[in-house]
Amino acid sequence: MKSFKPEDIIVVLNSILDIDQSYRGLDYLKTLIENTALAFQAKYVFIGHAIKPSNQRVQTDLVWDGKSYQENFIYELAGTPCENVLSGKRICIYTDNVVQEFPKDILLYDMGIKSYIGSPMLNSEGDLSGIFVLLDDKPFESNDIHSSIIDFLTIRISVELERYYQEEELKKKVTIRTAELIKTNKELKKSLNEIKSLQGLIPICLHCKRIRDDDEGYWRKLETYLTEHSEGKLSHGVCPECMENLYPEIKIPDCWAFKNCGREKTKDCPAVIHNKGKECWLVSGTMCEGKIQGTFAKKIKSCIECDYYKFISTPVQKD
Repeated sequence: MKSFKPEDIIVVLNSILDIDQSYRGLDYLKTLIENTALAFQAKYVFIGHAIKPSNQRVQTDLVWDGKSYQENFIYELAGTPCENVLSGKRICIYTDNVVQEFPKDILLYDMGIKSYIGSPMLNSEGDLSGIFVLLDDKPFESNDIHSSIIDFLTIRISVELERYYQEEELKKKVTIRTAELIKTNKELKKSLNEIKSLQGLIPICLHCKRIRDDDEGYWRKLETYLTEHSEGKLSHGVCPECMENLYPEIKIPDCWAFKNCGREKTKDCPAVIHNKGKECWLVSGTMCEGKIQGTFAKKIKSCIECDYYKFISTPVQKD
């Protein structure tokens, strides 16, 4: 690695920070790392972070070998100079014979490394977030200039890397939320496509109650029109008023008499209170099967299965 004089510090920093202002995230970090390697004449430069929760291994984020970026890798922290950097949260510089200082660090030996500079990266809350490392196969003469420059660059890298990860996390959340919204939208469209609705002015005959179908231009029975223009299913019965008018000889019991529930005595059922014993399924909060029922929409399914509903809905056969 290159040695510096005090008067070099401004020139070195300017050369390293000569980065296109439009660059952000990884593009910015890659350019800064390349410029650092060039200015320090370092063979390798990388940034990485300790893998939580044990913090016993380091995962690299960017690795520059002087020519190109290499695949990221994981290495054990124990017995390496990086362990001193991360445990002490301080810059560590080894100008020569770093392999002899750390004989258990096989990676340094395999790479032929002689000199080492490592600096801890701290996030905005002051917590350890990663490590910035320069490696070279030649020794160098160190002074405070190296520490000052690396310390400054480490702060800049820490800020940019933290912002990058925050943006990536936000992108993931946006991607997940977008996928959820797309799925919900598809389900909603499917539901809307399955719904047939009656809208607008519907012409109906005052006497026979037939409906004019404007699509085909002739009059249809009410039942036919509703079946074709909605998802509803029709069933036929006789309402209490029509039953009394058409079949006066047939007496239809109220629901409490049919079920023999005794509610006409206790008078604690809305059907009794409102005298709706022949239309109890239309009344909210009725006392059926010993418990309070809900609204029409909530209870109609169970009402349809009721013996009384089936009885009163059965078409009358005249002799």
